Amino acid sequence: MRRSQRRPYAFARLIDAQPPLGRLPGPGRGRGERPGCRGGRLAAFGSLGDLLRHHQNLLTRVFGALTIAGLAFVYCLGLGIPFVVAGLAFHRSMAVFAVVKRHYRAVMIVGGGLLVATGILEITGLWNTAVQHLQTLLPGSTIL
Repeated sequence: MRRSQRRPYAFARLIDAQPPLGRLPGPGRGRGERPGCRGGRLAAFGSLGDLLRHHQNLLTRVFGALTIAGLAFVYCLGLGIPFVVAGLAFHRSMAVFAVVKRHYRAVMIVGGGLLVATGILEITGLWNTAVQHLQTLLPGSTIL
């Protein structure tokens, strides 16, 4: 038997060898639970869904079903409008990508140089110093 024919079976054995507890998160995600660490838009959308699901009667009595539907519609517009704008700007973006294609080698050299420089800064510890300095310049920011 050739080596390329054995690989799928070896991979299947590896999947079957996982402990039973390792499979527990899968069914939970299938039920609609979301992981705790999620992006802002996904968190907001999930929060809106949780709010509507758990407090539907209260919200309907206080705000009315039409108001809730309007809020959900406006929220969905906010999610969709960036994609519509990206679609409308497609031709302009293709012109920008044409410039990048013409200078592909320079873009790759600059990107690789920045990657190497960042790695050296991290190894020497200067990256942390620079980030701490930036945090003092931006006092309200803890994201950096």
